Amino acid sequence: MDISVIIPCYNHGAYLLEAVNSVQDFKCTYEIIVVDDGSSDANTLAVLEQLKEKGVVVLHQENGGPSKARNTAIAVAKGDYILPLDSDNSINPLVFEKALDVLKANENITVVYTDAEYMGNKKGLWKVGQLDEAKIFISNQIDTCALIRKSDLIAVGGYDENKEIMSNEDWELWLKMLYNNKLFYYLEEVGFKYRVSEQSLSATIAKPKYKLLLSYLVKKYPLFYADSYKNILEQNALNKKKIRDYFKNNKIKASLKILLGRKVI
Repeated sequence: MDISVIIPCYNHGAYLLEAVNSVQDFKCTYEIIVVDDGSSDANTLAVLEQLKEKGVVVLHQENGGPSKARNTAIAVAKGDYILPLDSDNSINPLVFEKALDVLKANENITVVYTDAEYMGNKKGLWKVGQLDEAKIFISNQIDTCALIRKSDLIAVGGYDENKEIMSNEDWELWLKMLYNNKLFYYLEEVGFKYRVSEQSLSATIAKPKYKLLLSYLVKKYPLFYADSYKNILEQNALNKKKIRDYFKNNKIKASLKILLGRKVI
């Protein structure tokens, strides 16, 4: 089988059918796995039953967060490639079939990601662009919805289920992929629609939570952050002060010094 589309769902029955229906135009071999992450909403539970009747694989688990739900799906997935899809978003199968062609033709590539179109409370295009090391180490650049080689995803341990990074597990995964020298490919087409709600418009990470998240990532990948810090400084000579101030203000350099037992530039 080519692609396993994995959809974690927690009380998102209002959009779940739209997400699942968006997958139907795949011409490659595929399966859809929906993981119910402890939903209690009656409408969501009814939609899940509908999907079972249509042949969609529906798994149930106690509420454990999206990382645990995705790992549950990956464990039973039959596809060679994994396409994570949030239950309130939708995909363009034709674009991800092109992504599939890229992965099949290039065994050294692990992740193919695309641009997106906003829907809901925001309109316009999300132009992701080429992976930028200077950006990815301080904030996420790529959405969860990207086509991933399953063997590589399993090799790096899947999604981190630590509650400290909940809602940012995709960022941690991309860092982990980079840490393990996995290659990314940017397919400059709109591969999915990304729903923005009133809640998500105001859901920027609060500064205290952001510092805790960043601290967790730095502690998990200290050598990676130290090496990347030096590379970022070398590549951004005109912004050295700004970059140093950022690392200092977020206590990244101090954390690295403690973790590595040496001073970072």
